[in-house]
Amino acid sequence: MKIKFMIISLFAILLVLPIAFAEYQLLCLNRGETVRFSMCNPSIPDRTCDSNSGCQYCTNNLGGGVYCPANINQCNSLGLSCSYLANASIDREAPIIDLNSPENNEVYNERVINIDIRINEIGDLYYQDNINGRDRWTRLCTDCSSYLGRRSFKEGLNNITFKANDPEGNTNYLNISFYVDSIKPKIIKTEPKRGLTSGNFMIQFREENPESLMIHYGNPINGYLMHEVNLNDCQENRGKHTCNTNINLNLFNGQIIEYWAHLIDISDSSHETRRVSISVDTQMPVIEALNYEIDGRNVDFDILINEANFDSLDYYDHNESRPRWRTLCSRLRDNHCIARKSFIEGIHNIDLQVIDKAGNTVAQSTSFTI
Repeated sequence: MKIKFMIISLFAILLVLPIAFAEYQLLCLNRGETVRFSMCNPSIPDRTCDSNSGCQYCTNNLGGGVYCPANINQCNSLGLSCSYLANASIDREAPIIDLNSPENNEVYNERVINIDIRINEIGDLYYQDNINGRDRWTRLCTDCSSYLGRRSFKEGLNNITFKANDPEGNTNYLNISFYVDSIKPKIIKTEPKRGLTSGNFMIQFREENPESLMIHYGNPINGYLMHEVNLNDCQENRGKHTCNTNINLNLFNGQIIEYWAHLIDISDSSHETRRVSISVDTQMPVIEALNYEIDGRNVDFDILINEANFDSLDYYDHNESRPRWRTLCSRLRDNHCIARKSFIEGIHNIDLQVIDKAGNTVAQSTSFTI
């Protein structure tokens, strides 16, 4: 029992001995200097001065650069003046920024985006919208080492700078760019809506950032195929894009097909139209015979045309004062275009053009003198 009491007493003396040799000091630090109280006791956090006018701490100096915190009244009662750290170290390193979200060069399909950012020390976090922010910094958090939250950004291109400040005034920046496309693409119109096609299609849509436009077409007889429209050939006017394209439909000539359009934007949002059924005619009209008789200033035409889906036969007189296409026949009589037209005196160089309802055309020229 006596031996145990002696061991405990000796241990208590050893704990008190360092304090007996301690010296009270009013430790004064400049901004950025750190007193490492953890060397006195690991459970006591270090203190870094973050004031431009300096900081004061009442301490017990145990020697060897070891300082323990003490009550400020002890230093005041002794009337102590400032003592300074012998080997002061100032934090001159800017915080390291680790940004998980948003990602650089990413495309987002919604305007509200997660911000997930961390730094390797306690500090203040901000961000600035370099396009729409008017050079103003928005605070994310103060005296923090991370921030996780949702913020709203503008539609289109966003260029954002993140800023981290530590208590010593060290600052680090991180700049990223990303794109917001939250508006869904919309196909407004497709043609043809009914009837015949030779392979000509028109697609009209609204979308600022189209990625791809496809036309799916076919039937159960010969299968279904896909045609990608060249977006560079589309014309834009007041937000509407109009795309004209031609598909080789010879495989489906004389058959009924169905087609539909599929538009995808850069954020992977898409719009698909309903299916439209149309007939296919890829055969060109044939002018089998061109006959005419001149009667004074009149010309009687009799033109034999082989075309099941005839639409019109037009002519263009190059010798008119104001030449333009005029209709010669809008229907056939037993495959014949029979018409009488009046012309002024002189030579007439005439272009003829037969158009079918699918848009196929054939041309032929002739000339006569009145």
